[in-house]
Amino acid sequence: MIFTIISVPTLLFVDNEVTKFKGDEASYSGTTMIKEGYGINTQYIYIADRIVQTQADLDYVQSLVDNPKLDEEGKPINYFKNF
Repeated sequence: MIFTIISVPTLLFVDNEVTKFKGDEASYSGTTMIKEGYGINTQYIYIADRIVQTQADLDYVQSLVDNPKLDEEGKPINYFKNF
């Protein structure tokens, strides 16, 4: 008895788009997000301003919290509003 295995490569492309979710608000989970206008579970990369590694880094971040810069309307900027 002779067995033959045939392998056929398949390329699959799924084009989906979230049409109704939470307006401009996104939902993040790990490295994926769901947001209107994007595909479901789109991969994203968050570009960070800095990583706190030393006490000097932590002191700098605390100074931003204690003395925030002001926006165009004169209101304090909340650096952590997205978290």
